[in-house]
Amino acid sequence: MTRRSARWRRRFLWLLIAAVPITGITLLVVLVPERASIEDAVTTNEGPAQLADTHVYHLTRADRAKIDVLLDTFIPAAVERRSAKTAWALSGPELHAYSSVAQWQAGNSPVPQYPARGTKFHYWTVVYVGKSEVLFNILLHPRPSVTLPSYEFSGQVIRHGADWRVNRLYTIATFSHPSAKRTQVVGPNDFNAPAGSPSPATNKARLSHWYAIPLFVLFGGVILFPLSLGAFALVRGRRFRRATARP
Repeated sequence: MTRRSARWRRRFLWLLIAAVPITGITLLVVLVPERASIEDAVTTNEGPAQLADTHVYHLTRADRAKIDVLLDTFIPAAVERRSAKTAWALSGPELHAYSSVAQWQAGNSPVPQYPARGTKFHYWTVVYVGKSEVLFNILLHPRPSVTLPSYEFSGQVIRHGADWRVNRLYTIATFSHPSAKRTQVVGPNDFNAPAGSPSPATNKARLSHWYAIPLFVLFGGVILFPLSLGAFALVRGRRFRRATARP
């Protein structure tokens, strides 16, 4: 009876030794919150919400005619560099913010330079119409005496009283010259970073913590098994020394 009680005490001791770290690992896994459980609640007052303008605006014929006249004057003055004063007078605040009229007269203009062909530029296409703005694209071709590709520009005109002003104008694509043997188009996507970059982090965990518990238990068992053997050998050695010790 004494031997059986001692055997059960030893088994209980080994179970207790194995249960302590496994229980600790399990509690650590359970108590650490998953990323998906973290609330995205706003903790500060962000002020009143800004409502989006859902009204659909349309460009009238009168405004289209005014923009036609504006581009007929602005493109030769600014893009072809024929008159810095005229280009400055027909520009909006965004173009004025980049440089002064003196810099424009010196050739330092934020508007790209291009020897455009023609005197009428009424073939621009509408991209977006807002309450007081219009986004547009226009394809400019070079003069016959110039060997350059065609340039596509994107711009914005804003309302200025009863008239319009060019607020921005920049190149978005180039097309190969008509005489070129190979047609080539270079646009904004050709200058973007290569694909395959890591996507933004989300608040969703890839795997739940519960899937990791068996791994931790297995890892803990691998560590505990040699420790248990060492402890068992140590206890048996002490008992053997006590049993063989002389009185």
